[in-house]
Amino acid sequence: MDTSSLFAPDRQSGQRLRTSINQSFASSFEHIFEACRPHLDLPEGLTSGVVPRLRNNSRESPYLYSLHFRLIDAIQEDRLDEVATLLQAIAKTSPATTGLVVTDLRPDIFPWDVNTVSGYFSAEDDAIYRYCAPYETELPERRAQVTTALELLRVAAPGLHSEFDELITTIIFAQREQTQAGDQTDGFGGASALRAFGGILLNVEIEPTVVDCAASLVHEQAHNVLFALSPMEGVVENGEEERFSSPLRYDARPLEGIFHATFVLARMVYGMDMLRGSGLLSDEYDKAASMIQKECAPLFFDGLKTVHDHARCTPHGTLAM
Repeated sequence: MDTSSLFAPDRQSGQRLRTSINQSFASSFEHIFEACRPHLDLPEGLTSGVVPRLRNNSRESPYLYSLHFRLIDAIQEDRLDEVATLLQAIAKTSPATTGLVVTDLRPDIFPWDVNTVSGYFSAEDDAIYRYCAPYETELPERRAQVTTALELLRVAAPGLHSEFDELITTIIFAQREQTQAGDQTDGFGGASALRAFGGILLNVEIEPTVVDCAASLVHEQAHNVLFALSPMEGVVENGEEERFSSPLRYDARPLEGIFHATFVLARMVYGMDMLRGSGLLSDEYDKAASMIQKECAPLFFDGLKTVHDHARCTPHGTLAM
């Protein structure tokens, strides 16, 4: 796909990126359904629903992408009863609703199975914390903050906002739940995952300014850009065992994560530049955006050096970098 607009995002770049990921998942679903056909009765409407939707570039919820990966795991582990259940669930999925779904991880509120989606935001098996339902008292303020941040992006960085509108279907509020003893100072402001594509997890325990919130949205949007650009092969060929200093984490990280961090930092500097250049920011907001730029720029160059020195980029990674 054409990557010339990755750093000049607009609605067309978002549509092209969505086409990229949808075509990859349509092909994967086709292969899976054909492999399952000799062993299971496929649910009515399965092949005539999901695959044509994806081929026609539908906006899909994070739930569909999460079900895809759960299905692969169940097939690989020969859990045929679960495979049949997951095929039924996939057949019943609907495209994402128009606009943005803003929800949280309370089981009675979340529109899909909480465990199917939320577990994919923790990438490491030994993560110090997982994500759980947030404090209800924090939600009204956080929802209002996201609404204001998105409006700020819409008027001050319309290209970024239009791409966001094409790629991001769901914002999910959560908080962290410690699972083992360890230092939690690293924390998280937000998270995203290929296996829950189009969803952004935001931490209600963090109390950012509106500009910080806008930066977090741009941050997670950038991850989704890379997921969509190269969903099946990633952006580097380096293995998980090759670990180096990361610009956004205190611990050594694989090159895939460092590449993502580097790309994200560049997008954040770009996003803050768009906001500041719009002439629409108050003095307070302009100072906040300037501070984010000053923090992110040197971290970007640190990550870029690591990528240049050690990464073996895939073709998509080479184009993006």
